[in-house]
Amino acid sequence: MVGDRYVRWRSISESDRRAAIVSDLAIYFGNEALSPSTYDEVDWPGEPWIGGGYAAFMPPGVWTSFGEALTLPVGRIHWAGTEIAERWAGFFDGAVRTGEAAAQAVQALLSDA
Repeated sequence: MVGDRYVRWRSISESDRRAAIVSDLAIYFGNEALSPSTYDEVDWPGEPWIGGGYAAFMPPGVWTSFGEALTLPVGRIHWAGTEIAERWAGFFDGAVRTGEAAAQAVQALLSDA
């Protein structure tokens, strides 16, 4: 949820939010989705280290001009995050992909040491 929808969404109870989510999921996945084994909810804008947004989007030209520089390690620092994902930028999948790639790069360096 973003913008005005987020403000309204945050004002309703967790149980009402859960009911809305699982009923929407049931539309796509059937009635089995009405009884999930777990339900986890995160208020990303409310997290102190997020700063209000869950992702940053780059304007046109940034990737084509600076893409490689955005992903190159700086000393011992290896970058990962949804913003630098080649696929699924802005989504958890992109963050996981870049995290796995950074971990593999670090592991390769440690294996060579």
